[in-house]
Amino acid sequence: MRETLQSIYVGVCLLTPVAAQPPQLQLDRDTRFEALRFELMLRELQNDRGQVERDIAERRQAQYREQQFIGKMNRFVILWRALAEEYNEKSAFNVSLATQVSDAFRDLECTEGWPKKTRK
Repeated sequence: MRETLQSIYVGVCLLTPVAAQPPQLQLDRDTRFEALRFELMLRELQNDRGQVERDIAERRQAQYREQQFIGKMNRFVILWRALAEEYNEKSAFNVSLATQVSDAFRDLECTEGWPKKTRK
């Protein structure tokens, strides 16, 4: 987009004749030239603002994914701790709690932040 704007600017500069013009005609061309320059500046600012908005949206999405990952990690840790405490207190293995721990771990593995296995 920036290249297009630059080429339009160069084209406008090349189209203005170098020869002396009557004062009124030269004033009209200067006014049009300034209006075009102002419009190009506004468009460039608008494009920059769009990029900033995209960057903000990407950061928000990354924060959301991180919160989801942390929530799943916390769920797994809480269940694992409960399983360990119950085993230490009662010396018995709770199968239903172990199933919940296993499900929480599988859920955690499927998230985007979890490292992928590398095959050798």
